[in-house]
Amino acid sequence: MSENLCVTHSVELPRSLSRRRSLTQSMSLAALFMIILPTVAVTQGLSSGGTTKWEMEEMEVIVTFLLFDPNDPAVDLPKGLRFYSVSEVDAPEFQEHLKQHPEHGDWAFSFIEFARPKGWLLDGKAPTLPENGCLGVWFAPVDHSQLAIEVSMDRYAAVIAPSPDAILVLGLWVPDREYVAYMRARGHYADYGMVTLVKDSNGAHHGDMQLAELNLKASATPRGEVSLEPDPFTQVFFEPGKSVENVVVLAGRDVRERSCDAEWSRKGDHPISRGVIVGPTFLVTEGPLKGSAYRIGKKQDR
Repeated sequence: MSENLCVTHSVELPRSLSRRRSLTQSMSLAALFMIILPTVAVTQGLSSGGTTKWEMEEMEVIVTFLLFDPNDPAVDLPKGLRFYSVSEVDAPEFQEHLKQHPEHGDWAFSFIEFARPKGWLLDGKAPTLPENGCLGVWFAPVDHSQLAIEVSMDRYAAVIAPSPDAILVLGLWVPDREYVAYMRARGHYADYGMVTLVKDSNGAHHGDMQLAELNLKASATPRGEVSLEPDPFTQVFFEPGKSVENVVVLAGRDVRERSCDAEWSRKGDHPISRGVIVGPTFLVTEGPLKGSAYRIGKKQDR
């Protein structure tokens, strides 16, 4: 089954938006859409003791929002983490959707991305991407406040707590099988997928993700002025599973964002196809970025 969705000119959001910015307790409209840019207040660098080293000169991203069923059998949320539900978020687009579909009140929200890296290195090795190759990403914001009772308190305090921006990596697809194996060997979550992002002569960006169970397409044309957020940020990334064993902390700065007129289509048997795209699309450029992976032991491992 194929579905087409369009973000129109009628979607207008605050100029102070920021990518993947953490949610505030009030869950206001601004807080919802601020998750797509970094938290200005968090300026710490990376903690010592990292097991791998990430370096990215720049990342260009086409991103939109996806509502999904957190009880989908293909979704694996580690113990100690919690998704933010749609009903918690005071955003007009989400609340309008809930009026039409009240049964989605306990659904979680996430964002899907076509991400084009520049100068991407993991322990000094870069992927070999095909022409117009990029990353396919499915991320969901999570609350990690209850994780402190599940893992080593020392590691939680040193590595996780300084980054209130918390993301569960539900999907990361790389169009380089050898590099996926390389990432996994170093303890990083990744899968193979043929993912491309092409910019045409009119300035529109066209993304295409081909997986065995999913075909995702996007067409996004930036409009309006660029919003710049130069301040540094950090984010902590978790991988799916029964418990948290490893995390990646990413630090960056210099985020530029533009709204887009966009169309998305999906087909296949995948949680992304079973979800609902709601809200605007953005073109976001950020970087440079640096990151490290960390081993997080269980509570009894202290």
